[in-house]
Amino acid sequence: MLVYSCGHTFNLPYIITRTCNNFGDRQHDEKFIPTIIRSIASDESIPVYGDGTQIREWIWVEDNAKKILELMLNSEVGTFNIGSDNSLQNIDIINHIGDLIGMKPKYKFVEDRLGHDKRYTLDTDFQKPKITKTLFEYLEETFPEPKLLPENPFERAEARRVMYWFDDKFHNEVTTKLLYESCL
Repeated sequence: MLVYSCGHTFNLPYIITRTCNNFGDRQHDEKFIPTIIRSIASDESIPVYGDGTQIREWIWVEDNAKKILELMLNSEVGTFNIGSDNSLQNIDIINHIGDLIGMKPKYKFVEDRLGHDKRYTLDTDFQKPKITKTLFEYLEETFPEPKLLPENPFERAEARRVMYWFDDKFHNEVTTKLLYESCL
């Protein structure tokens, strides 16, 4: 409200953006997707609020950044919702990551938080960014299918290179260990 008030009071240019959930490289460990990956890789239960059917909208961080840059370069002024129309249930994301890793997730259903939104999406009809990657596409690029890991020693060396790329990209020791062990 402070930026909005100053913009209107003093006729200053401003941009306020509201976005949906971001996903992408080097996401903080405490966030939803890294927590799922870490929990599945460590064979630990994943805390799931309620029945896990809450719906969240997801946008690739690079698409979000491109839209913000576009607004800045076009000298736009105002408040903008940046969304993707890529909405998924939490439980579906957990199951998809489990499938990609090749491990069945364990759930620990916990009481839903008071006032927890069942659906969290943005109205972006007036300002839709061009979405270049969905959450599932990103995850499928990130994880090689375990059943396709090579048996040939030379191909395994390539798989190790992918593992090092993964470590550099996510810097997540547990998940890197999972991939490394599957490449031995």
